[in-house]
Amino acid sequence: MIESFERAGTRSGTLDLSRLLEPVGLERFYAEHFGRAPLVIPRGDATFYDNLLTTDIDEILARDDVFYPTIRAYRNGSTVDPQTFTYTYELGGEFHRDVIDGGKLLALYEAGATLMFRGVERYSRAIMALRAEIETVLGTGTDVSMFVSPPEAHENIAAHYDGVDNIVLQISGRKRWRLWREPYENPLIEQPFCDVSSLAVDENLIADVVLEPGDLLYTPTGIVHQTDTTNSSSLHVTFGLNVPRWYHLLSRAALKIFRDVRNDERYRHALPLPAWVPGVEHDLDSAEYASLVADLRPRFELRDALRVLDDEHFRGKYPSRPGQLTSMAALGTLDADTRLIVVQTVPIRVTETTEHCLVEFHDNFLRLPRSAHLLVEAVVSGEPMRIGDLPGPATESSKIAIAKKLIREGLCVLAQA
Repeated sequence: MIESFERAGTRSGTLDLSRLLEPVGLERFYAEHFGRAPLVIPRGDATFYDNLLTTDIDEILARDDVFYPTIRAYRNGSTVDPQTFTYTYELGGEFHRDVIDGGKLLALYEAGATLMFRGVERYSRAIMALRAEIETVLGTGTDVSMFVSPPEAHENIAAHYDGVDNIVLQISGRKRWRLWREPYENPLIEQPFCDVSSLAVDENLIADVVLEPGDLLYTPTGIVHQTDTTNSSSLHVTFGLNVPRWYHLLSRAALKIFRDVRNDERYRHALPLPAWVPGVEHDLDSAEYASLVADLRPRFELRDALRVLDDEHFRGKYPSRPGQLTSMAALGTLDADTRLIVVQTVPIRVTETTEHCLVEFHDNFLRLPRSAHLLVEAVVSGEPMRIGDLPGPATESSKIAIAKKLIREGLCVLAQA
C-alpha cells in the first residue's frame, strides 16, 4: 500500500529537496521509497509552492516562439492533433512551422482538454534550481513538465505508466490520482510500452488519493496511474527522474568492449562455419573460443563503465545561466566589495593538482593557478561572498581577475544580479 504521512508542517527558506521531502527526510525516502514504493506527503499549506512558478501561463501562451511538442493537449484519453492548435508563419523568407497558437489552446482547455507544458524550468529560476539539485542529490537525469486541467476533467490522459520515477507537486486546485501495480517490475524507458487497460481495475488498485495545493506524490517507474479533476481546475508540476539502472551500466561496459575489440585482429576472424548451414554446429569448446572468452573477462570492468555513466550525467543538459549577461555587463565595476554567488544550475567539478586548479563543466576545462583552489571552492559552496573576503590569492587584483574569469564562463554571477 501507498505510505502517507500526517500533514507536514512548513518552515521558511529555499525550496530544496530536503524541505520538499519533509517530514520523511532524504535518508528514509532513499531507503524505503526511491525506486520501491509510492509516497504521498500532504501539507495542509496551500502556499507551500507559491515561489516555485514565476511565469504566468498566459504569458507562455502569448509568445510566438513556443513550438509543438513543447505544449501538448489531451482529451478523452487521446492526444489532441497538434494541427488543431499550431500554425506556420513566414519571416524573412523562412517558414516557421508548428508554432503554438495560444488562443486555440485556451479554447481547447475551456472545452475540457488538459494541457501539458514541457521544459517549464526555462520559465522559472526556482524550478531550474530545484531540478539541478534533484539531479545532483539523486544522481538522475530530470525532465520537468507542468499539467493544467479544467474542472471535471476525467481520464483526459489514458491510464499509463512512465519509464521514469515521478515527483508530483500539486501547485493549485485538487487532483485525484489512482495508482495501480506495474505491468512488470522496473520497466526501462528503452523498452516498448505495453497496453495497461487490463491492469487499471479495482483488484489491482494500490492507491486512490486526492492531492491538494502544497501536497507531494512520488511514484516509482512503472506504476500505472490516471488522474481526474474535481470541481476545480488543477495545476501540478512533475519532475520525471530518469534513474540510471544496472542495464545502463552494463550497456556502457559492453560498448567499451565492442570499441576495444574492433582493433584486435583475433575478433575479426571469420567464424568456422555459418550457424545456419544445415547440420553444422559451432564448436564453442575450441581453443580459439576459449582464448577469446579468457581475453574478454578482464575487459569487462564495471568501474570504468560507472565513470562513463557518471560523466554522461554530469555533462547532461546544458543549463540556464540566469544573471550572466547582467553580470558580464558589470565586469568593469568589480571591486573587493562586489559579492559573487555560484550559478546553482551549472554542474561543476573542482580538482586540485600539483600545479593547477581544474574546474570542469559541460565538456569544458578551466585551468587556473593552484593558488585559486580555495577561492573556487569557496565560491561553489553556494553562499554569496564578497570578493575581498575570498581565500586564496594574496592580492585583491588577483581575486578580481579570477572572479571575472568565473563570470565570463558563466560559473558565477553577481549576487544581486
